[in-house]
Amino acid sequence: MKSWMLSLYLFFLPALVWAGNVAPLGLEVGVVDLATVKAKLSGQTRLRDAGTNKWTGGPMLRSDGDGLEVEGLQEILFIFGQDQKLDGVVMTLGKDRLKEVLAALRKKYKTVRENIPFVGDTSATYRQGDSLVRVEAPHLSFSMEVLYLSQRLNEAFNKGSSAEEVERRRRQAEKF
Repeated sequence: MKSWMLSLYLFFLPALVWAGNVAPLGLEVGVVDLATVKAKLSGQTRLRDAGTNKWTGGPMLRSDGDGLEVEGLQEILFIFGQDQKLDGVVMTLGKDRLKEVLAALRKKYKTVRENIPFVGDTSATYRQGDSLVRVEAPHLSFSMEVLYLSQRLNEAFNKGSSAEEVERRRRQAEKF
């Protein structure tokens, strides 16, 4: 094999072999831990404790995103499980970045669903490995959220949200 062919092969090999989970900022969801996130990002942006996540029971870190070099980033939240593994990343961005973000995610991940009306709420879901990326851009908002979620966090959120909705409806029905 010629040297330039070998170089090309070695360049693309990781992309062909490794199809792990989503990895915003190079931090693979479900794989990296709290200490790794702190070590990698603390020199780039100021991380603050954001309490305990109600779905995972693990700690959360928050940042305004300064220094992370993501255009339009207003805030970023890192969600960990009780095992200290990264279960989710929630990026809040200006909605003027919507088309660019959707195009980038389409190229990088498998599209599960897209709802992109001319007018109205925009949402999309993408998948890689055992994780999801969800984009939620409400019509009457100036910002959107890009959520990178482990399957574990996504299932806990869906189950908990359903239970909360049932309880909300029960309380409403009691008032009539």
